[in-house]
Amino acid sequence: MSGLQFEPPISWPTLSVIVGVLLLLGLVLRAALGRAAAPARQRMSWLSALRLGALGALLLLLSGPVWVDEVPGEIDRPDIFYLLDASQSMDIGQSHSRFEDAVSMILRADEQIDRAARGSVKLFEFGHRLKALDAENETSDELAGLRPEETDSRLAEAFRQLSGRFGRRPPAGVVLFSDGRVRDVEGVGELARHFAEQGVPIHVAPPRATGEGGDVAIVSVVAPRRVRKFSDVEVQVFLRSSGYAGERLEVQLISPESPERPEEVLASMPVTLKGGAQSVTLTYRSDLRPRSFEVRAVPFDDELSTRNNVVAAEVQIDRPKIRVLYVEGGQEPTRFFSQIFGIQVERQATGPYVPLQSALAEDEDIECVPLIRGSAGETLTRPPTQTSQAAVTYGFPRTQAELSAFDCIVLSDAARDLLTDQQLEWLVHWVEHRGGGLLMTGGDDSFSGGGWQDTPLAEVLPVNCTESRWTPAGGDGFTILPDPATLQHPVWTIVVEPEINRRILSQLPAVPAVVTGFNPKPLAEVLAKSVDDAGNESPLLVTGRYGRGRTMACSLAVSSPDGDALMENWGSGGNRYSAKFWRNVVYWLTESSSIGRRRLVASVDKRFYRPAETIRLAAVAYDETAHRTTDYSVWAMIEPKSFDLDSTDISAPVQWPNGIVRESGEDGPRIIWGEEFELPRDSETGEYLLPLDIAERLGGGKSDEGFRIELTAYERSGSQMAYSHGTQVDSTSLDVQILDDPFEQQNTFANRDLLENIASLSHGRVIETPDQLAQIVSNLPIEQGPASVHRTPAWSLWWVLLSILGLWTVEWSIRRASGLA
Repeated sequence: MSGLQFEPPISWPTLSVIVGVLLLLGLVLRAALGRAAAPARQRMSWLSALRLGALGALLLLLSGPVWVDEVPGEIDRPDIFYLLDASQSMDIGQSHSRFEDAVSMILRADEQIDRAARGSVKLFEFGHRLKALDAENETSDELAGLRPEETDSRLAEAFRQLSGRFGRRPPAGVVLFSDGRVRDVEGVGELARHFAEQGVPIHVAPPRATGEGGDVAIVSVVAPRRVRKFSDVEVQVFLRSSGYAGERLEVQLISPESPERPEEVLASMPVTLKGGAQSVTLTYRSDLRPRSFEVRAVPFDDELSTRNNVVAAEVQIDRPKIRVLYVEGGQEPTRFFSQIFGIQVERQATGPYVPLQSALAEDEDIECVPLIRGSAGETLTRPPTQTSQAAVTYGFPRTQAELSAFDCIVLSDAARDLLTDQQLEWLVHWVEHRGGGLLMTGGDDSFSGGGWQDTPLAEVLPVNCTESRWTPAGGDGFTILPDPATLQHPVWTIVVEPEINRRILSQLPAVPAVVTGFNPKPLAEVLAKSVDDAGNESPLLVTGRYGRGRTMACSLAVSSPDGDALMENWGSGGNRYSAKFWRNVVYWLTESSSIGRRRLVASVDKRFYRPAETIRLAAVAYDETAHRTTDYSVWAMIEPKSFDLDSTDISAPVQWPNGIVRESGEDGPRIIWGEEFELPRDSETGEYLLPLDIAERLGGGKSDEGFRIELTAYERSGSQMAYSHGTQVDSTSLDVQILDDPFEQQNTFANRDLLENIASLSHGRVIETPDQLAQIVSNLPIEQGPASVHRTPAWSLWWVLLSILGLWTVEWSIRRASGLA
């Protein structure tokens, strides 16, 4: 407020008397001196006007004019804190999540509040830690763009940190937007009482009440990063449920719809919910292309939220070359014949091994090396080639290292005397420890007909073959009957479409002879049986496992001529279903194979772990002759799956192993990402073994964390420094997944009782609508300080004094010019 006021140095009556006296004196002098002459009077009129102006200005100054500027006092707006729960449980909801409802309430209330008359709003979000948001500059779009991504709800810690931000005086209140699913409930109550003692009420805005029945959430999905084509892929799904104990739920593995193909259900599994955490394994068969898929828990109609029912994952395809050693014991010689195409002559081989070799060669990722019985009948040689009709003089691998180069061995009509005792030992070790795949097929010299029943290989095979015999059929031959319970087995997948595939399997041709009389071992699986004309059944296709490897016994002959019925009569019009069948057999047998001549093979004892469990890390090294050795040093390091990490997260969730010398200079309890450590050797077992203890809790409240253990074998050098291990021999890596039971998923129902208790203990209110929030903020007491008054007297203004001086100067100048001065 501004204005002109008069504050004379003397009272108005006194000033009036002085003015009157001066006027009277002037009249007396005029009467005594008389009037001036006419010319003089004319000049005196100008002087009188100037003198009256100057006199008036002086009289005005004597009246004490003062210019007053009044500035209103400073408005003291009370603070009010908005505390927004940004944890993952706030993402629950159907059309709108709890978090979106809270943000919407803030924005709608803000529209109703007069900014000039409201308190100062300060916005915070909390989860694992408290974070301040710039409420003054936050636009509605930016506020609506916030997401509840925190992995924990530490409200008590947020209250403690919030009290440290009160400033010179506590806020007028705190508004808590939360679902009440927080840690340290007792601590929250104590802090609410403390806030009340400070005069800070805590108002709570709980999620709107709903009538939903419960919630199902997929917590985590564990899937291999890379798999081989045509292999069984296991996807482990971890889910948590509440409110649906005893209900049935279907978990699906979905290949989403794309422009090239419709949505496809790769696998599904019904689950009976138990309440709490549980897991389910889904298995699908990989093909030639990578898979980006979704794991989906089919939602219930009354579920709290369907947003946590889907998790995406991705699996890439590895295409290593699979090497098959095909030992054919049939005696039919290899012959060549010519086909003339114009002037070009092409030489093609024909022999008992050719049908299977040709079937496998149709897949560019399979390399088949055939061996045939030599002319002497007791040795194996490579068959003649198109360029040379002379057989190669050596055949079966001469060392264990050479044998390690193969992933699958097929023994077709091959007798025991084709292999030496040492080669048999190599073969057993290769299956058990290297994960090789072994297939024995029918013929006169197969199983007991070839003298295999009393050999070390008899223990490896999935059948007892003591009483087996090669049996030609009478009449129409033996019918092949796949077991209906095993039609989902990978070897039977000729085409992808289930109906067409079943029709193809029903067209299996009869065969002229099979091996009968062998018995499956207890843990073996019978995939098919043979039935003769009299209705007698005998196992035809039996699978099993031995150590790390897979084995299969097939009573069918694969070589010509006895195998021609299956090779040539299954399918028509160029559809060689038998070729796809035998390739399926090879892929199934080699799923556990250590592809190639790996000289370092590592493993862990489990696919996934829980916090505080122990990883049993084991590694086996092989020398140049493929024998186990502990002469190498094996070093390991732990690397994260993704380097998109918090800058403060430099430690892996694994404790530094006991008894291992630490040369990196680090002294923390956990292993640093990329920090190397050496695996101790166990000379008795020939392995490198090291237990690694997982931390009791994952950093940042994470529900899961994955990492890789990178292992490298070195030839020993004199230095033991981490940067000088010696010459590298081989390296490998292992994926490890740690899964925790996340707090945010343990109970998805809102805890209104806790929120109402917080409001009661702190003398706050329960806010249900934006109008109530707007009312609380608008009714905050706003105090205004005393006004600031600035007074400016007229005599202190330079232009006023200069004006009066100017009037007197002009008056004197006129008198001087007129001769009156």
